[in-house]
Amino acid sequence: MIPADLIPAAGSIYRARLFPWSVIRLLPNCQRSVLARFRKRNEAEEYVRSLRIVERDWDCEIVFEV
Repeated sequence: MIPADLIPAAGSIYRARLFPWSVIRLLPNCQRSVLARFRKRNEAEEYVRSLRIVERDWDCEIVFEV
């Protein structure tokens, strides 16, 4: 049986579908961290552009999650 704390809440799945564009930070050892989620790709692109001004050495990517 799967522990209840490992099952994602229905609200979080619904929220992820509302915001399909994600900005992720690429970390060492093939890890990643979701920084923000957006409804539109151009909003994600603007966020990455402003993020690169502040943190130049971060590797960030925009992904579409379904």
